[in-house]
Amino acid sequence: MLTMDDIKYIRRMYEKEGCSIREIMKRTGYHYETVSKYLDMEDFNLPIYRTDKKPSRLDPLKPVIDQWFEDDMKAPRKQRHTAKRVYDRLVAEYPEEIGVRLRTVQYYVNEKKKELYSNRSEGYCETRFFRATGSQYKEPFARGDESRRCVAESQRSKHKYIEPHELRKSTERLFPSKHL
Repeated sequence: MLTMDDIKYIRRMYEKEGCSIREIMKRTGYHYETVSKYLDMEDFNLPIYRTDKKPSRLDPLKPVIDQWFEDDMKAPRKQRHTAKRVYDRLVAEYPEEIGVRLRTVQYYVNEKKKELYSNRSEGYCETRFFRATGSQYKEPFARGDESRRCVAESQRSKHKYIEPHELRKSTERLFPSKHL
């Protein structure tokens, strides 16, 4: 495939200078068919080839694998199926129906795990400390201030490094008798 500069050069020689295809061949060193192809071409975009989805050999066993992963959601993390375990179990339980290799099972397991575990959200809830004396302990929630409570429960933040002097100030506010 020629670059656009080469194509423009060939077309300019043909259209503006009136050179023949043979003359363009001599000047550029390209084959006759290449020069004529780019002179006749109007659309320079590459053709789009559509590939038809062929059914996988794993398709009959996908509901079985999906059920195993649904059951794994309830199991402890270390007891869940890996791609290798799924393949070994398929070979053991369905030897006549399995017509795929380990790599095909790995591709499907990877897609399925992304689908299942993408719905889980991770986050941290902000923790607030209050003095444990009298009405101050209940202060944010005692007045029925639901908005502060919702903010306290829903804010997510990463763990942050607290400077030692900031930590001392906060502990002074929490426990004033210790820092006298």
